[in-house]
Amino acid sequence: MESTYRVDYLCKDNIIVECKAVDTLMPIHRSQLFNYMRLLKKSCGVLVNFTPRKALVERYFYDDETMSVYTVDGIVIK
Repeated sequence: MESTYRVDYLCKDNIIVECKAVDTLMPIHRSQLFNYMRLLKKSCGVLVNFTPRKALVERYFYDDETMSVYTVDGIVIK
């Protein structure tokens, strides 16, 4: 089975926005965003889940030099 993956939105040529509508964000949803950030070398990623009453928004940053993804608090993800 062949799959095609596409970034939901690319804003200002630097911010990847990945939209979901799931009960709970899972690690695979974050991994998808992180992979896009690494492959496209984009420094900012936003994961939005529209299913809760209020939209849940998570922001991440990618450092191309260390090839690491960070939370807004500076915690290294991978």
